[in-house]
Parts: sequence; structure tokens; C-alpha cells
Amino acid sequence: MVGLDDALAADPFFALLSLRLLPIGNNLLLNLAAGVSHVPWRAFICASALGYVPQTLIFAMLGAGIAVARWMQSAVALALLIASVLLGTMLMARRRKL
Repeated sequence: MVGLDDALAADPFFALLSLRLLPIGNNLLLNLAAGVSHVPWRAFICASALGYVPQTLIFAMLGAGIAVARWMQSAVALALLIASVLLGTMLMARRRKL
């Protein structure tokens, strides 16, 4: 847990944002880890709010597109998913360089 605390404390906003943007992982575990670490609450709230937007749009558009067979909504949702994964990966790579 000390390694995670150090990783989150070094750059909490970008670390949390990159973890939120990646579609893999467990939000409950990330919330618990951030809660017991030294992450400032403002960084946690802002990164979480910003990171949840793409996922919410993706799932809402996919659900609506599949339910009524609108291929355009599914295509936009897939594009958002790819963009979210790429942005999350870039942020993680940036974090590792620091």
C-alpha cells in the first residue's frame, strides 16, 4: 500500500484521472485506496468527476444505440472508448516519466 500511496501522492490529479479513464480496474478499490492514502480531496473529486464523464457517455450511448440499432451512436461510443483508453495510457506514460 505504501507504493500506491507514494504513486498517488506524487501527482494525485493526473494519477487518479489516468486510472479513471482506463476502462479496466475496479472503482471501489480505487476509491478505498485513495481514501486511505494522502490524496487531497479536491484532486480526488476533480479527477473522478472528469474521469467518469467519458465512461458515462460511452455506456449510455452504447446502451441506447444497441437498444434501437443506431449504428452511429455505437460508432461514437466506440470512438470515445478508444479515445479514453489512449488518453489514460498517455497520462500513465507521462506519470512514469516524471
